Amino acid sequence: MKKTVFTLAILTSLLFQMKFIFAQEKYDGWFVMQEDNLPSFDKLRVRSALDVIVYEDTYNHFKILAKKDAKYYTRYRIEGNEVEWYMDKNTINSNRQREVVFLYLKAKQLGELIVSGASDVEMEEGLTKENFKLKMSGASDVNFVFSGDKIVVKCSGASDLTARIKANLLISEISGASDVYLEGKVTSHKAEISGASDLDAKKLKTDVSEIIASGTSDAVVNANKLVKQNNGMSEIDCVNDNVKMEIIKGRHYSLFDDFSFLDGDIDIDVVEKEDGSIHIKIGDFSIILKEDD
Repeated sequence: MKKTVFTLAILTSLLFQMKFIFAQEKYDGWFVMQEDNLPSFDKLRVRSALDVIVYEDTYNHFKILAKKDAKYYTRYRIEGNEVEWYMDKNTINSNRQREVVFLYLKAKQLGELIVSGASDVEMEEGLTKENFKLKMSGASDVNFVFSGDKIVVKCSGASDLTARIKANLLISEISGASDVYLEGKVTSHKAEISGASDLDAKKLKTDVSEIIASGTSDAVVNANKLVKQNNGMSEIDCVNDNVKMEIIKGRHYSLFDDFSFLDGDIDIDVVEKEDGSIHIKIGDFSIILKEDD
């Protein structure tokens, strides 16, 4: 059994890597319009309907590729510890050609990714820090892999997220008409879903999932213990038939009411005690999750 599981893990990793190889082949024959080195940075911002594919390398550099050897509109700027990629405003009402950015970064560098304006970002494994923040809005599409301690995800608008995650703590806010697909394994997942959003986390194994859903949103999880609250016409299901269920009554305490995870650092710690209880400390706010006897 262990050999089978190990083999499947290797195959999954290889398939993911092959996806990036195929992505590069897709742009064979395109013209390199600009290439240069980049300094070290922590925050990456992508906007203006831009396509970016992020790979791991030993130093930071990039290539801007275009379909034709003609005028191109992809731009970037560096401000402090942030690099922002965008389309030049002169592209408005113009028939611009197709362009893409190949971004090559050192491992374990990124702490935050912000994607907006119908942009697409694909990110190879091994690029993020132990603690990572992702914010998506405006019909953006992100595909990435995270392995670390804590991750905060915020999706709004009609964003689409596909991610493989291994972490102690995952906190996610999903709103609008966003679609989120997650797989992997996390100790604790706290999610707030609203609007007409969908969370497909049946391949994300968790010890404890706390899901708050409202509107017409739907969530499917795979948890040993599920703490949930349904509002409106929302639905929350679990694929684990042996799950321990707890229903939240009354108004729940929303982490996103008082904390801005994407605007500043906040201390988050997850500790599992000898009695099996899980203590989650987020700033001055504490959650204690304990299995029923």
